[in-house]
Formats: sequence, C-alpha cells, structure tokens
Amino acid sequence: MGRICLVAGHGMGDPGACGCGLQEATEARRVVDAIAARIPGCYVYNKNQDLYQVQNYGVFQAGDEVWEIHFNAAAGAATGTEVLVKAGFSPDQYDNAALAALAKYFPNRGIKYRSDLANMNAFAGRGISYRLVEICFISNQNDVNTYQSKFDAIMTDLASAIKGSKVATPATPTPQPTPVPAPAKPATSAPNGAAPVDFFYAVKAGGMVYPEVKGLSDYAGVVGMGITDVAIRASAGTVKYRVHVLGQGWLPYVTGYNWADHENGYAGNGQVIDAIEVYYSTPTDVVAKYGYQKAKYRVSPIRQNFLPWQYDDEKDKGMDGYAGVFGMGIDRFQLY
Repeated sequence: MGRICLVAGHGMGDPGACGCGLQEATEARRVVDAIAARIPGCYVYNKNQDLYQVQNYGVFQAGDEVWEIHFNAAAGAATGTEVLVKAGFSPDQYDNAALAALAKYFPNRGIKYRSDLANMNAFAGRGISYRLVEICFISNQNDVNTYQSKFDAIMTDLASAIKGSKVATPATPTPQPTPVPAPAKPATSAPNGAAPVDFFYAVKAGGMVYPEVKGLSDYAGVVGMGITDVAIRASAGTVKYRVHVLGQGWLPYVTGYNWADHENGYAGNGQVIDAIEVYYSTPTDVVAKYGYQKAKYRVSPIRQNFLPWQYDDEKDKGMDGYAGVFGMGIDRFQLY
C-alpha cells in the first residue's frame, strides 16, 4: 500500500506569494506540519527543497497519494479555496472531500484543471496520484483573518479529508494486484468450456513492466498507477492493437510482443494511456473447429471500477470500438 505524502510548496530561496504579512513558503510548511501531526505515518517531503527545483520525484512510489500545499494570490479582491488537478483527469472523491473541508471556511472556487505545472505533469507521467491544494488567498485580508483565527479547525477538517484517501503507513511495500472475479464468457468459447485461444498480456506502469497475465487469471496493472504501455499476444492467430495516449491521440497499430522492440513489440510511448483497441484475427483451423473468435477486453480508469467489456473494434450494443474513456488514464487491463 502506498502512503499519504505531503509536500509544502516553494522553498530553496523561493518565498512564493506574499501578502497580509505572510509568506507562502512559510505558511505552506506550517500547514504541512499541522496535517502531518494529525495523520500518523504520513510521509513529509524534505520541506526545504521544492520538488520542481531539484526534481527529486524518485522518493515517491506507486500507490502514493501526493498532496501539495500552496496559497493563492492575486490583485484585487480575489478570495476562496480551490484544488488543482491535471487537465484531462477527473477529480476523485478525495479531491472533492478536501475542497469541501476548506469550503466550510472560504468561498469555494471549485476544481481547477492545469497542464502547465511541473510537479503535476511529472506525477501524471509516473501514474502517481497528485493534486495541488490552494488553501486560500494570502493576498486577501478576510481569507487570512479566517485562516489565522480558525487554523486548528481548518487543519483538522482538511487532515480528515486527506486521511480518507488512504490509510497512512510508514512503509511502502510493493503494490500487488487484487484478483477480479471472472465474468461469464460469451458463446465463442470451445464446446467443453475451455478457451479455443489463450491471450497473454502485460503492461508497463511507472517505468516497470509487470508480470504477464493469461486470460482472466488476473488483471494487468496496479490500482492507482497509470498504465503507459501494453504488450499482447495470442496462442494462435494474430492480434492487432493500439493505445490512445492521454491528451495526445492514437498511436499506430502494432502486432508484436517484445518489450525490446520499440517499433512493433508493444503499444505505448511511456505516457499514461486512456484507451486501448484490440482486434483478433482467427486462424483457419480454429475457425473450422470453433468459429470466429474475438478479443474481449476491458479497462478501469484510475481508481475506478472496470468499464464494460469491448469485443474487438465493434461499435454496436453500446460498444465504442475501444475500451476506455478519453481524458481518464487507466490503471488496469483485462483480456480474454
């Protein structure tokens, strides 16, 4: 299981925003200390070094929930609290819970989507959950007065919302997949119930290739960690497949299964994907004995339930021709 990780924004000589007698870097560290005291076992990043300045992302691991604390600033009367998530991603229940906790004290500016923040982009590329919390406007005297006078209550409510995202633990064992019950198979199975064709597949996430999976014996991937690359093969016949990269588009079809072959051995470019298309071509001997077969596959958006099954590239009966939802990275894949 991963950890709750707290990051205080700014540092290494960067004071951040300043206003109403306060400095963002100092207050962000004050908030992180207060939250950490309320969540035993959470991980606090070295608070004197800003991540984007030292690029020390390797201290975070698969399954971690990263919360970076900041304060807003603007000219004029801008006020309120907000939570920032990566553009193209959907906020989860914990993002909304943190926002609701702060909105008890400050005007609710909602969930904001950004694609220009170094830390946010770095974590998205590693498939690690990340959000940036803007506590309030350090440039607004009313916000600062509320923050100062109700600090303990605000920290208690925010810590409670953050703690709900994971049971914090000091250690971070290697995440292991949780078995998923096998669904009923369609009528394309062999007469005796055995599959006439076996599919084998593996995925890469966080720079690591995870063990190969056969059919519905398991799923490929780790909950909470975005899949970046996929390799698929069949015991007979050929498989043509491709992936849709989050925020980019479809990559070319491939037919091979070889992680050393960067042209045709797997589908992906090292970036988180949000959809997969698979098409199976049945060999004549299998057709003669069992009829034409299809690739049946599905994916789960990060930290969500599996989406409905997709058959080959069919587009009827509610199917889209691919598995996934554009704009939502995936963390698990199944195929049979």
